[in-house]
Amino acid sequence: MRAALHEGPSDCDNGMGTVLTVVNNEFFTIETCNDTRTYTEFTYCHGVKEGDKAVFDGRLQDCEFVSFTVLNNGAQCAVWCP
Repeated sequence: MRAALHEGPSDCDNGMGTVLTVVNNEFFTIETCNDTRTYTEFTYCHGVKEGDKAVFDGRLQDCEFVSFTVLNNGAQCAVWCP
C-alpha cells in the first residue's frame, strides 16, 4: 500500500502582508510572501504603523492602485502600486 502525497497549506497568502516601514503616512513598505514593495499613498492614510498586518482588497500583480485594511484597527488606505 502506498501513502498518498499530501500537499500542506501554503504559508504564503498574497492578500496579506506586514508593514515594515511608514514614512510620513505617504510611503508604505509592505512585505507579502517574501516580496517587499514600497507603495505610495493614493488617498490620505492614517493609523498605519510598522508591524501592522494588512489585508489587500485586490490583486497585487499588474495593478495600478490597490487598497488595504489594517487588521488590528480597521484603518483603510489606498495606494499606488510600485
